[in-house]
Amino acid sequence: MAQTFTQLYTETYQGCGIPSSDSTNINLIKRNINTGLKRMKSAAMQYYTRKEKTANLAEGQQYYTLDVDSIRPRQVRINNGSLIFPIPNVESETEWNSLNIIPQFAVFYPQRWFVRGPNEIGVWPIPSTALPNALIVAYDSRLQDMYLDDVVSIPITVTQNSTAVTTTTGQFTPQMVGMKFTFTDGSDGQWYTIVGYNNDNSLVMENYYQNTTQTSSATLIGSVPDIPEEFHPALQDYAFWRYYKTQRGQAARANDFMNDFLTAREEYVGTFGDKESSQVILPRTNFLAYNPLLVPPINLGS
Repeated sequence: MAQTFTQLYTETYQGCGIPSSDSTNINLIKRNINTGLKRMKSAAMQYYTRKEKTANLAEGQQYYTLDVDSIRPRQVRINNGSLIFPIPNVESETEWNSLNIIPQFAVFYPQRWFVRGPNEIGVWPIPSTALPNALIVAYDSRLQDMYLDDVVSIPITVTQNSTAVTTTTGQFTPQMVGMKFTFTDGSDGQWYTIVGYNNDNSLVMENYYQNTTQTSSATLIGSVPDIPEEFHPALQDYAFWRYYKTQRGQAARANDFMNDFLTAREEYVGTFGDKESSQVILPRTNFLAYNPLLVPPINLGS
């Protein structure tokens, strides 16, 4: 059964014998559950969540700032209105600087991109005209920490083949976007992701609801770790390990929990870390998609 962040940290601090009034150690448990999740996902190359953003290309502008949650860009594509094509990146700063001493020529669409510093990419050649929504950047985003507590017993209505989630109690909040909900009356054991907030009585779920229409059914809304539910207890093992090692100085007991965590992580990596089952798809070596807008006579090949 899936566990929410609230359930995970509550069971953990109670298992450590920490009183509910000890906010310092409870916050430590919360942080370590989040760290445990990151260490699980990073081992399977799933630490990051891929996102994609579209931006305007500005006339005469070479560098563009990445979103605040960006770890690193993965791919840049250009939309010319009828085609969306990838452009190769320049890894060498020397090569990038060499490209930029080539006399500028009029060109609408960039042919190369380059990472400059922690939060900028550059394009080459510099666009000679403004191009709305032409720059598409795929990037690895930071895994957002879980921090919100469960919200229970809100009566929710969902309709078959609809993404609308409604209530009459006015208890929905914008912070619920990204959380999940499940029905607690035994009618439906699935978890559904909330992706939009309209108002205090209206949310949007990620996919169309496929089961029987639910009317004013009791629910649980919570932050659920983005790994299969059978691995949720491993996050508690990691938090137990950190607590008993750093706060209690009980190395032997701490190591037992770390061994349990490492065993679970190894199983997780073995199941979800290969190229067939991982969420991360790596590009084929030396493969470059055809770019129909390559500018002659300059050779922009690899």
